[in-house]
Amino acid sequence: MIDRDFNKVIITGYPKQKPELKLTTTGTEVINFILVNEGVKSREYIDVTVWGELAEKVYKDIIPQRRIMVEGTLHHIGDAARGRVEIRANRVFSIGDKND
Repeated sequence: MIDRDFNKVIITGYPKQKPELKLTTTGTEVINFILVNEGVKSREYIDVTVWGELAEKVYKDIIPQRRIMVEGTLHHIGDAARGRVEIRANRVFSIGDKND
């Protein structure tokens, strides 16, 4: 029997725009971007946050309109009434152009 819930997300899409690399007050790199996931009948916009060394690598490699795969975990941001859910990325892979 599993006594803990499982939290893992794998999703593909393309960055809506080039993110800005920022530093926290402690000097940790972070980027935030919107991943556009186009399904058969809908388009979803998902907030993604990448931390640390991975943030710096993704920032250098990320190109808007180029498809990527994001693996990470879901996290709730803000209060229960007006909060949102984001993916905190553990891995990010380039998988081709938007139209591939």
